[in-house]
Amino acid sequence: IESCKKMNEAIVSGEKVLADTQVEVGKLLEQLTKKSAALEKIKAQLGCESSLLPSLQALQSQLEDDQDVHEFLEDDYDPKLTKEERRARRKSRIEQQYEAAKVEEQALSATLAKQKTKIEQLLSLMDRNLFDSIRVMPSPPPLVNSIMMIFVKLLQLEKKIPEELPAPTGEEETAPPPETARDRRKTKARIKPPPVSTKPADTDKKDKKERDQWLVVQAILQDAQGIHNSMNSLSWQEGMSQKTVDTVQNMLKKTAVSTDRNVGKLDEATVTHASEKVGFIYKLMLSLLAYHHGYGPVTIAQEQMQSLQALLLEIEKEEQLAKEAAEQAAEQDAFSEEAVANLQVEIKSLQEKYEEAVVKKRSLQIDCQSIREKLRAMSSLTTVLKSQRDEWTKVVEGHQSHLTVIANCVLAAAFLAYCGSLTGDRREVLFNSIKDACKDLGADGHVLNQDELVDFIMGDLVKYQWTSQLLPREGNFMENTMLATHTLIPQWLLIYDSEGISEHWLKTLHGPNVVSVSYYSATLKTTLESAISEGKILVVTEVDDHLMSEDTRFKDLISKTADILAKQDPIKIFISEKEVVGAPEFRLYIVCNKKPSNHVLISNTRLLNLTPTLDGFTEFFLQHFLAIEKNRLQEDQKKFGQEVSEYMKSSSESEAEILKCLAETRDTLLSDTSAIKRLLNMKKHHTEALENLENSRNSEANVLKSREAYRPLAVRAAVIYRTSMLMSRINPMYQWSLLQFLPVFESSVRQSDRTTIVMLLDQLTATACNTYIKGLFTNDKGIFALATLLEIEDSAGNVAAGEREYLIAPISDTTARAFPKTGVPPSTKRKVFEWMTDEQFQNLQVLAHHCSWFGDVFDRMNKDSAEVKWRQLSDSDTPENLPLPDVLEQRVTKIQHLMVIRAIRPVKFINCALKFAAELIGKKVISDNQIDLGSIVKTMSPRTPVLLLYKDEPENARCLISDLAAKRQQEVVSLYVGRTGAMELKQCQLIVDKALHTGQWVHLHAVHNCPDILMGLLVTISSAKVMNSNFRLWLSCEPVESFPSAVLQSCVKICTDSPRAIEGQSSFMKDGMVRALSWITPDILTTSVRGDWIPLLHNLCLVYNLFQLRGRLIPGRWKYSWTSTELWESFRAAVLVFAEEKSFLPDGTSPAPSNPQPKAVSWTALRYLLGEVIYGGQVHDPMDKLVINSMLEHFICPAACKKDYEIPKTKWRIPTCCFQPLRSSHISQIVTQIENHPPPETFEACLMHNIPDGSPPSERHFFSQLAVIYDIETKESEVEVPVAAISTPVRGSANSATIKSRDRSPALCAKTTKDIDLIETANILLQKLPKGWHKDYVSDRLKKLGGSVPYTYFMTSEMQIMQAILEEIRSTLTAIKTSIDQPAIHSPTVISVAHDLLYGRVPKHWQKLAGSVSPNPTNTLTWIGDIVQRCSHLERALQYSKGRERVPCLWVSIFSHPEGLLGTIVHEAVQAFDGPANTFEVFNFQTEITNRDKDHIRESPHEGMFLYGVSLFGASWERTINESPQMQDIAPKSKFAQLPVIHVTAGPSHTDKTHCLYQCPVFPSRSMDSKPLFYLDIFNENVQSSKWALRGLCCSTR
Repeated sequence: IESCKKMNEAIVSGEKVLADTQVEVGKLLEQLTKKSAALEKIKAQLGCESSLLPSLQALQSQLEDDQDVHEFLEDDYDPKLTKEERRARRKSRIEQQYEAAKVEEQALSATLAKQKTKIEQLLSLMDRNLFDSIRVMPSPPPLVNSIMMIFVKLLQLEKKIPEELPAPTGEEETAPPPETARDRRKTKARIKPPPVSTKPADTDKKDKKERDQWLVVQAILQDAQGIHNSMNSLSWQEGMSQKTVDTVQNMLKKTAVSTDRNVGKLDEATVTHASEKVGFIYKLMLSLLAYHHGYGPVTIAQEQMQSLQALLLEIEKEEQLAKEAAEQAAEQDAFSEEAVANLQVEIKSLQEKYEEAVVKKRSLQIDCQSIREKLRAMSSLTTVLKSQRDEWTKVVEGHQSHLTVIANCVLAAAFLAYCGSLTGDRREVLFNSIKDACKDLGADGHVLNQDELVDFIMGDLVKYQWTSQLLPREGNFMENTMLATHTLIPQWLLIYDSEGISEHWLKTLHGPNVVSVSYYSATLKTTLESAISEGKILVVTEVDDHLMSEDTRFKDLISKTADILAKQDPIKIFISEKEVVGAPEFRLYIVCNKKPSNHVLISNTRLLNLTPTLDGFTEFFLQHFLAIEKNRLQEDQKKFGQEVSEYMKSSSESEAEILKCLAETRDTLLSDTSAIKRLLNMKKHHTEALENLENSRNSEANVLKSREAYRPLAVRAAVIYRTSMLMSRINPMYQWSLLQFLPVFESSVRQSDRTTIVMLLDQLTATACNTYIKGLFTNDKGIFALATLLEIEDSAGNVAAGEREYLIAPISDTTARAFPKTGVPPSTKRKVFEWMTDEQFQNLQVLAHHCSWFGDVFDRMNKDSAEVKWRQLSDSDTPENLPLPDVLEQRVTKIQHLMVIRAIRPVKFINCALKFAAELIGKKVISDNQIDLGSIVKTMSPRTPVLLLYKDEPENARCLISDLAAKRQQEVVSLYVGRTGAMELKQCQLIVDKALHTGQWVHLHAVHNCPDILMGLLVTISSAKVMNSNFRLWLSCEPVESFPSAVLQSCVKICTDSPRAIEGQSSFMKDGMVRALSWITPDILTTSVRGDWIPLLHNLCLVYNLFQLRGRLIPGRWKYSWTSTELWESFRAAVLVFAEEKSFLPDGTSPAPSNPQPKAVSWTALRYLLGEVIYGGQVHDPMDKLVINSMLEHFICPAACKKDYEIPKTKWRIPTCCFQPLRSSHISQIVTQIENHPPPETFEACLMHNIPDGSPPSERHFFSQLAVIYDIETKESEVEVPVAAISTPVRGSANSATIKSRDRSPALCAKTTKDIDLIETANILLQKLPKGWHKDYVSDRLKKLGGSVPYTYFMTSEMQIMQAILEEIRSTLTAIKTSIDQPAIHSPTVISVAHDLLYGRVPKHWQKLAGSVSPNPTNTLTWIGDIVQRCSHLERALQYSKGRERVPCLWVSIFSHPEGLLGTIVHEAVQAFDGPANTFEVFNFQTEITNRDKDHIRESPHEGMFLYGVSLFGASWERTINESPQMQDIAPKSKFAQLPVIHVTAGPSHTDKTHCLYQCPVFPSRSMDSKPLFYLDIFNENVQSSKWALRGLCCSTR
């Protein structure tokens, strides 16, 4: 460009010199001509010969003839007149024409001036008030509407208001082509009335159209001042554009026709009558049109005058020239002969000068022409390279900073080195952290984003070539492809592929040169050798990284990786002990189904995590759908993609050639025209390539737009499959590979053209979920249903930040951190309703704090009579069927609805969640618990094994396979797999090899004992060339952690445990009863003819299920699990007791009698077999055994087998068909009645009291498993134990409810807010700690302690424990304060405590240190206060001497080891025992519940101790004045009752226990998972002790 500027300056200066030379040449020529003419005239007069005169005369004659021809063409040419006469005549005629034109122009200008004055007057009348008054017209006449639309259109066409504003529908006419100047001179536009339409108009549509138009006009007139300014800025003085005039005229014609069909025109009076103000606008538009039509003729007249005036000037110039010629002729006549010689000398001199000037002129012309050509070429080059220059400039500007270039290179290198082994989200975190670090170090330019990495490293052409191969376009897939193909790190690629997509991915990437083989295949070695020698790309799948690290076949291959990748020549490689010559093209990919953990293999390879993201799965399923259903669309995508890549390659190559040519001709480009032309030609090809590229991209974009219509289907498939991946986090046996999911996906989308996308989504969801849920255990089916609902709603954008965490743990730190930090604390600080529990209010308060959609509802909960609806929602047993109060029902999404239920009705949350999930994935999918192996056998391939999972009932798998084989008359070979390893593999291999040919079924039971044998069997089946179509391989196992992933991803999984209801469904007892009754065979049914036999069988099934129901209701205190084995044995025991005289067993060894007679039976014997042998065999706790026997006494007795019997407090009775005569369909009738009226699933059904113990265990399991699925860092306590305050980061305190901000010292002003908060918190907590509790103080107090030696030892231990707790708390708080003033590296413990204090939590380190002494973690200040209170009690306990004067009653909860305190009681009792010295008595604790509180105790007992702080669960202790205290039922919704002071003594055991004495266990904690401290004697007269045992009555000290 600078060269072009210099050349342009040279041209300007050269042209200036050339112009001067041309003037000089002209002057010399004129002088030479004059002198020569004069010389020749003189010679002619003197009679001398002249060679120049004839030529001059001929030239003069020719010029005169040309002039005569021009004059001859005129109309009034007269040949008789002379030339001067004709010139005079022509001049006179032009002057007349000029005068006539002048008169016409003055007349037209006067008319135009009048129109101009009128327009100015009309404009002065129009102000913003006029437009405002028009705008507010409510229903103007149609004429007003039309005139205003024409006015708006005029402003739009004149660019005074935006064209984007809506124009009236149907009013805009296509403007005719503009007239030329000649047309405007000759004709004027005439308005012709259009033909009148005879078609009747649709009145309604017309009215609607007029209303819409008027709305548009009103919208435009909103800015009245702007319209007024636009009118004043109209450029009408020189006429408007022809398009505007034509459009306005056409619209006026239409308006006139619609107004008056006969006249066909619109006058001003009509418009003024419709609206006076609109009449002004109409007059203005007419005046503007008239002015425009008048302005054209004035302009034409003025142009005509100018042309005539130019002709007159030309004639005058001719006259002047003629006059000068006559004068020169007169002068020439005066020359004499003496002047001839002088003239000849002058002419010769002039001729020489003239020739020199001509040569100079010619040289300058050549130079200028040459420079012009170069300038033209350079200008063309700079013009065509301008866009290219802009692109190059952007690239250069982006890399001007060296730090930026280095930062981008560091980012690329770090990504290649470290990010391969990470998942997509973790890659993003690491990349952003490195990017932030680069920016902090001074990288001020454009630092790469993660989506730009592939282009930066591989180039956009390579990336697009990948997409043209139909690889997914998602960013994570592109990154994995880049990591797999780059060779910057010379190591083989180790791929972690949990989905089984690597083989398909590598074959798509590398083409047919890829060979795959299983690591367990027998042909692995031969395949490896051939691939190395032939230069193939080998993919080894299903690799065990620990085995491969020691495999001699790969040892040399892995160690020589760098040499193989670097050399271009063949290299020798040892495979085991065999030498193979490897081709340099050989490549190795190692694929593991489980995440590699062998450090040796990982350190010698590049690890790549191939787990796709959700977007990656979406792209994968979208392409798979197009491949099977829309193949034409995919072919078009591939074709256009290849075209785009080809044109991209062509454009990049031409661009490279341009750069190369520019670099080579950098110094000679200005003088090298051929190089410039070459560059222009290159740029032409480059431009053509870019145009073709743009066209191909447009075509490809159309194809991609068409494929987007099917993206919702791909998103739904990706969401469901991702949910199945998440389920494997709670149980690794739930793995489901992508290859297993694809057939389900294909079967769901077949014939997609015949259904809508919505139907396809429903069909895919139901089919996929139904297939996957069969392999889940009952407890996890509801979790999968809710997770699927969450994921689908999340994909639709209906799950906001923090909502998922709130569903799992409403009050937790994780939830507080997950919500956006924009919440406003609710105005309501106290409970809204008295009936609302603390947990409900805290849940709602957190919800209102973080969710704006609930904040206003929470603030007005106690207004507008909303209490009734909230109370109904809180008390209803089916809140999922009730609408939400206030405006929530119309406002919230499904997830937000669940959040409200989670807050107000957490116990029923699962029911509501399953209802919403059932609406989405199908109710049948969730409730269908039947196991149908027959349908699976029909659809499965012989090469696909079936994996039967079980937890508690291993025999179910055998029975199911045996029953199915018997129905199909199929032979089954069963084998129990032990732990012998190689022997098991050999035996299984022989059985499978034989069955493959004979078509037998093979059942390998308990394969979890030796899962390593399965990979070899799997390879055998998949590689078998001959296989009988009847062959099936059945595997059954328990869930284990270390199970081969390849086997799990190749098998069809079925859960075979007895079908149970999903958590939250009320069909647990129904399913259990139906399953149990199915075990009753006809032989068992006909054992006895007694009337109570069938009811007894029913009760046996009922007891079996009630035992399991009790475990679901109180799992912490009932940890027994009975299987169908116990049920079957109970039937056998009943047959043994109730069989007639000729008894027989269910195995048919003895025939039944023809006429059996009833006999007397022993119900006690049956209960003994059931309670002590069958069910009680695994029970060692005497209290639990008492519960079992009590339930058996209640249900296994003659009274419970009567028709009028019902379970207490439930009103449920035995089905009536149990008392009908025996039939063949008797069991099916009982099952039908059970399904219609199942037993209740309540505490009362298990003969228990309703225990309001917070969340049931099923819910705790539900939420804890959800937390595992979503990797939410929440503890079990956060899920099940509600806290009293909102755990959110607060300012200036450890807990916003208790600690208030203090005045801050000047030293704190320079610190951050977090530092100030921590300092204030540490100071407040240090002030709360007890003073003087140090090592010396504790030692001195212990020395002064009297009393028994055991008690001294016990108190010493307890004081030391408490002193250690206080010292640790004090040291951590001091360290936190010190670290703020003097920053230093502290231990993770101090950092953890500081973090917990900042977020208002009780530090976990303190809780762990306190152990069992730790109070409930409500908030930090309360926790410290409780510790201080315990310290105070310990200090007073130091005064506890032998006389027990100072502390008569001890708080048992403060001790870390309360069993030590009880041991001192036993020690004192033994010392005080006055029995015979040679006898040994067993001392037990003897307790008495007093009627006094701890404040009423003034003296210590003479024997034993007074203890308080014991809580009673399951009943209440009622104290009266005149009567002894009694045990009564606990009040509804009460969790526990506080017992008064207990007197504990020890003495010899007594055996005279009555049936009314219940020994209640006292546990050290509420979890009750340890041995009881002692048993509390509870005696209620006339109340059986079994009542309290059935209710699970127990106590705890905390």
